[in-house]
Amino acid sequence: MSTRNIIIKCIINKIYQEIKKEIKSFGFKVVSHDFGRSWGSFLGIDETQAQDFSNKLFEGLDVNTLKIGGKLSPKILKKLYRGILNSKVKR
Repeated sequence: MSTRNIIIKCIINKIYQEIKKEIKSFGFKVVSHDFGRSWGSFLGIDETQAQDFSNKLFEGLDVNTLKIGGKLSPKILKKLYRGILNSKVKR
């Protein structure tokens, strides 16, 4: 991996850490995360906070209408723009 791509990955990781910090500042407990997915990343929120999560971010949508098999997995998903890693810098 080139030095440029390493630097970009470090910047992207910093952005994800800032998002995680912001979510925690709302009082949500982050119970899982993965910043290394090929499509981007996710932050998993404590399932017991699902309704609070919905109230804050989805105008109070009743989470009971969303459960599949009695389980809910609230997450923040972040799509990574991979083009940034593959783009060429004009010199």
